Amino acid sequence: QGLWIPAGGRRPAAMAESKGQPMLSDSDIEEADIEALARSKLRPGESILGEGDGEEPGEKKASRGVCLAPLILKKLEEIEYKVPDGAKRVPWVDTLAIDGLKAMPKGVTAKDGVKLESTFLGIASEAVREAYRRLKVMKVPCSRPPDFYAEMLKTDKQMYLVRQRAAEEQRRIKIVEDRRKSQAAKKFAKNAKTKKLEKRAEEKRQNLDDIAKWRQKSKSDKNTDYDQDLEDILDKRETKNKGQPQKSKKRQAADKKYGFGGKKRFAKSNDRRSTDDFSTSPWSKKGKGKGKGKGK
Repeated sequence: QGLWIPAGGRRPAAMAESKGQPMLSDSDIEEADIEALARSKLRPGESILGEGDGEEPGEKKASRGVCLAPLILKKLEEIEYKVPDGAKRVPWVDTLAIDGLKAMPKGVTAKDGVKLESTFLGIASEAVREAYRRLKVMKVPCSRPPDFYAEMLKTDKQMYLVRQRAAEEQRRIKIVEDRRKSQAAKKFAKNAKTKKLEKRAEEKRQNLDDIAKWRQKSKSDKNTDYDQDLEDILDKRETKNKGQPQKSKKRQAADKKYGFGGKKRFAKSNDRRSTDDFSTSPWSKKGKGKGKGKGK
């Protein structure tokens, strides 16, 4: 199917515009068709919302809908909670409704976001306290027991995945922390080693300078006791190392008697050389007795 265009090459809307009539857009034409179809489907007693509001001729009409007041009131009457037989009103415990306990302040408007939420929270808290008081008076259990356990809404499989993910995050955090500590320890050890090497190099340089000075002094003055000066230099070097911890006399005696470190097994076993050596044997010395008799 094609669109019919007159012989002049212009559409009917354009022709209407050329005659002085206003041109209507496609959306206006579609809205008018929908409104005409809705009017044709109306039943007796039905009307279109917003009709007859005194709109100006050039004003655009708002979106409209069908309002069936009798049916709405009938449905409200059907879903309304009925008063039980023999009672004057609906029991409060069936509705748990708290109305009119606290009114909205006059200064609070819909634009006051935080203030409005705070007001709602205060009203709800007051209503909950009043409802809790009424339930306690009516002896209706409304408190959670101390040994109450809520049922999990998530399955065990999902909770296992959650725990697995949390454990994986903890493992990654621990790896990062260990790596950071290791880097800090390596950096500290490297700095300590560097300082120690620098100290040793400084001591060595100082000793070499002292020895060089001793040599120059020995060449210039031959009447001086050069050995004593050299011993003083070496003693000075040994005194620098005296700051290190020393072994006690008891420990030194034990090390001298039993040894320390190294191989302990077969330490007192004889070999060929020790077997032929009688220098430390008590029988190596000749007796002072005469003849073959026993010595005195």
